[in-house]
Amino acid sequence: MTEGSLNISPIISTLGELGVASINLAADELEHFLKALRRIGRITRSELIVRTQAEARSNSLSGRFGVGGFPHHTDFAFRPIPPRLLILHNESSHVFQRGTFVSTVDLLPPKLLRTLDRSSWYLTNGGRTFNVSARISIGDRSAIRWDPLCLSAANAAAHECCELIPHQLSQSQVRHRWSPGSALIIDNWRSTHAREALEEGGDHDRRIIRYEVWQHARMDI
Repeated sequence: MTEGSLNISPIISTLGELGVASINLAADELEHFLKALRRIGRITRSELIVRTQAEARSNSLSGRFGVGGFPHHTDFAFRPIPPRLLILHNESSHVFQRGTFVSTVDLLPPKLLRTLDRSSWYLTNGGRTFNVSARISIGDRSAIRWDPLCLSAANAAAHECCELIPHQLSQSQVRHRWSPGSALIIDNWRSTHAREALEEGGDHDRRIIRYEVWQHARMDI
C-alpha cells in the first residue's frame, strides 16, 4: 500500500513480523500514513509529556511513577478492547535522551505464555473492579492486556506472571531513541512498551505525540 511518497507496505510487514516498526516521518509523510490507517479504524490523538506526581492524575502512570521510568504496559489496558496500533512521534526538533523500550509478548517463553493464558486479574477502572483475562478474544484473533497500574493478580497463575513477566519483557526489549521526526509504530495487541528512567533533572521537556488506531476488524499485520 502506498500513500503519496510513503510506501507503508514495509512498515506493515515489519509490524507483522516483530510487533513494532521504527521509521522517520516528516509532517507530510505522517499525514499520508494516518490517512491510510483511517481506512482501518478511528484515530485519536494524545500528547505525552513528563509530569511530576503532583501534576498528574492519581490513576495515571505519571501519578504513580512521576518523572521516573514507566514499566512495560499495554496502552488503554483498562478498555474492553485496547487500540490496535499506537503511533508515537517526535514532532519536535529536539533529541530526547530518555528512550522508549518495546518488547513483543510473543517472545515470552512458551511455558510462561501458557501461564499467562491461565491467569485471572482484577481490573480497576473508575472506582469499579472487574474480573478479566490477560488475553482478549477478538474474532479469530486475540490481544494481550498487561498493565501493573490497573491490573492485580486474582489467581496463582497471575501471581506467577507478576513475578516472571516484567523480567522477561526487560530481557527482550528493544530501545528506541527519540531523534527529530522519529516514530514508533507499535502493535498494541502484541507488544508492550516502557519509558526509560533518567537521571534527576534531565529531559523534562520531552513531548511525544501518540496516535491511537481503534481497529477491531481483521487487518493483515
